[in-house]
Amino acid sequence: MLMAFYLQKERSSSGASRPLIDTDIPSSSATVSPWKSLPFVELERKGMDLGRHLAKKAGETSIEEQEKGERTRSFVSPKGFSTQGIHVGKIYERKPVLSSSPQDALPAYKPIGQLLDGPSLILQGSEEEASVYERLTLTALSHLPTGVLFLFDCSSLPSSIEEEEQGVEEDERKTEEKKKKKDGRVKEEREGRCPLSLKAQLHLRNQLRERFPRRPWIDVIAKADQLSLHQIDLAKKYLPPCLLLSTHSSSVSLLQVQLHARLLFIQLREILEKRAHLRQVEKYLQEKQTEAANEETEEKRITRILNRYSTRKRESSLSDTRKKA
Repeated sequence: MLMAFYLQKERSSSGASRPLIDTDIPSSSATVSPWKSLPFVELERKGMDLGRHLAKKAGETSIEEQEKGERTRSFVSPKGFSTQGIHVGKIYERKPVLSSSPQDALPAYKPIGQLLDGPSLILQGSEEEASVYERLTLTALSHLPTGVLFLFDCSSLPSSIEEEEQGVEEDERKTEEKKKKKDGRVKEEREGRCPLSLKAQLHLRNQLRERFPRRPWIDVIAKADQLSLHQIDLAKKYLPPCLLLSTHSSSVSLLQVQLHARLLFIQLREILEKRAHLRQVEKYLQEKQTEAANEETEEKRITRILNRYSTRKRESSLSDTRKKA
């Protein structure tokens, strides 16, 4: 399965494509927001949300673009919310080539779904207190037919039994590292780590799972190759069943995640097909009810006309009888 990421462009009435951000709008701090850079999502295809709910990799996307010589996009920030917009990509699968002619020897691909990469979710307070970036991700989850790939960052767990026995708390580590950073003795060792503890991540995951109980769901432990065996054992103890995802592109774990993502797309397709079938059934029943109501109304109208006709006939016969008398 081949992943192809792109930012879709809007089509104008003349058929020409234009950038997602309108250049006529002044680029002041009051007007520039992640809502202006929203790409278009094809709802006829199945979507899977691959949001960075927890992994706040400060500016890694912009660094990769600079290394490739690409222009850094305005909605990627090297600060707290590194992803400040919705990234949309497509997933293609390779179709088997049945033709033996040389011109048809090239492999063919068909799109099976899309990936959405949204801003991180922290949600330390109520949903009303969520930032505009968190609301962006929640809006995409609420209004799009999506599944969820939830990433856990387990780097905050103690890496050995000795460290666990020492009882070093995460808050104490952060305080100590802040002091060292002020003294200039420590580089950014924790850059790219999640600011939430594993307990807070699990609480956030359960919150989202309760809110979206029917969504296809995959739990993944990110950067598993950078964890010690003790950290992985602790993660398996505290977390629900998760897939292990390595940072190496040649890792077998990536194939496992791709396989589960493919199954997730199949589940989404079945859910959407059932939903479409139910809508057709509901529409058919509503049409039948409307027809029955119309027939009943027509029958009542005909009965009323016949009654009126018979009444007039009786009255006319009575009047004729009186005249003869």
